[in-house]
Amino acid sequence: MAVPNSPWVKNVKGGDPVYYEGLFQAGATQAVAWGQLLELSGSNFIPLETDDASLTAEVAIYAGDAPIEAGDLAGYYTILLPTSFDVFDFEIATAAASAIGLAINSTTNARQFKTGGSNVMGDVYWHEGLPRKQGHLSRGQIVDQGTTIRVSNRHQITIKASVSYAAALQQ
Repeated sequence: MAVPNSPWVKNVKGGDPVYYEGLFQAGATQAVAWGQLLELSGSNFIPLETDDASLTAEVAIYAGDAPIEAGDLAGYYTILLPTSFDVFDFEIATAAASAIGLAINSTTNARQFKTGGSNVMGDVYWHEGLPRKQGHLSRGQIVDQGTTIRVSNRHQITIKASVSYAAALQQ
């Protein structure tokens, strides 16, 4: 089951989230918030701060029992490893409507994604701006749900298995 303040929503195939212990710098050196996207830098996990073309087998999400802050020591803290079919809830920095399957990549804010870009990290899975499932008029379901996709800033997304640190552990 998901931990509090974790962006993990579900695994489409019914699997559980995968947790691991990752090495972090001291909180005074690098503060980390709950649910923050991380990348491996050297041997430490740090907040993901750029749209990076070289993110191969190094992305994770902070899932510790408290944020890492000034005064916290360097050491191993809990991370969540994105795996195939995992769905996460993140903010999307976009003013446009996002279709299912739209490619996304990271921004300079380690708690959100943006649509487009050349360094794809995942895809849109679902969001509140999508129309509801259309009923069959021939079966008496007369309400037209439409086809218009509205703008939504919260999206459920998938993260590519190739960018996840889980891929490094499976090699």
